[in-house]
Amino acid sequence: MTDSTTVISLEKRGRFKDELTALLRTGARELIAGAVEAELAELLSEHAGRKLADGRQAVVRNGYQPEREIVTGIGSVPVRIPRVRSRDGAPVTFRSALVGADAQGPVAERGEPAEAGVGGGAPGVVPARPERRSLGVPVDGAIGFWEALEEVYGSTRAQRCWVHKTRNVLNCLPKSTQAKAKQRLREIWMAETRDKAEEVFDWFLETYEARYPKATNCLRKDREELLAFYDFPAEHWVHLRTTNPIESTFSTIRHRTARTKGCVSRNTMLAMIFKLGTCAQRPWRHLRGFDKVAKVIRDVRFVDGIEQTEETDQTPTEAA
Repeated sequence: MTDSTTVISLEKRGRFKDELTALLRTGARELIAGAVEAELAELLSEHAGRKLADGRQAVVRNGYQPEREIVTGIGSVPVRIPRVRSRDGAPVTFRSALVGADAQGPVAERGEPAEAGVGGGAPGVVPARPERRSLGVPVDGAIGFWEALEEVYGSTRAQRCWVHKTRNVLNCLPKSTQAKAKQRLREIWMAETRDKAEEVFDWFLETYEARYPKATNCLRKDREELLAFYDFPAEHWVHLRTTNPIESTFSTIRHRTARTKGCVSRNTMLAMIFKLGTCAQRPWRHLRGFDKVAKVIRDVRFVDGIEQTEETDQTPTEAA
């Protein structure tokens, strides 16, 4: 083996180690961020019953603290801790159990992190609310995520998952009626137009209201969010109506990590989580109608999945 060959070999080994470390740090950052978001969602769900006079949530998400770094087994990893805001005056504090207190910073009186140097350098001054921005993309997720979007992106549309809603409604019905009810629910979200979906929706409520009010209330309360997809491109409907592809990926990771907890090192665990995630995403569908995403962001109007132009908006003139 020549000297030059030896040098090249060592360089490749070092470069591989650096790339692997960077990959693990990225995975660790995403893993920590996901865990912190889960903690926040749990806190917000605990206060979900607190409402303002106008019906809005009293405790909502309010941006992030400044980015900080925490030390892990693979080096320093940057983290961002979310903030919460109490609209009714009662103090609420979000403290992550995963991230040490030294990385979360001081907390102001209203449960929001204090920012030194904000407002003329005065310590303990909380920055103003971020400017509300518009995002014309529907989302589904935990209630805490929805509240955060309401604060930052006020015009965001929410789409509830039909798989989970169907399961929740059926759990309120006796087994003898579940098969027929499931078929009727499927007819709602598979309808070609909103009008047809509304028709079957009303039929379901009228049919089951008297005997199973808990089931109909479960369906009725999210009516708008369940039918929001009709205002978006028809090509996107298959992606919007359920969150199962994402949740099944995390379910696979949880299943494996729960059984190997304590048996492997932290670095090995992170590498395994990354590999599980990349394997689980292989059967994901490519986004249909990708070219329509830009139109959605520009607030182009869609009715029953069809783009509305000047021609489609005009009513045909009746023959004389």
